[in-house]
Amino acid sequence: MKKGIEGNQLPICLYVDDLIVTGSDVNEIEAFKTQMMNEFEMSDLRNLTYFLGMEFTEAAEGLVMH
Repeated sequence: MKKGIEGNQLPICLYVDDLIVTGSDVNEIEAFKTQMMNEFEMSDLRNLTYFLGMEFTEAAEGLVMH
């Protein structure tokens, strides 16, 4: 967990070379991603679709893991 600028929390999941960043404030997420991209070579794949062999899809109720 990373405490954001406005006091919001950014849950971060890292496994080897896969990274998921989520939270309720889009601006804080973007600021964190910019900071990480300045420090490390990485790419932003945008919306989560696959992570560690699991597939994710967006639904009206939220995110669904298959």
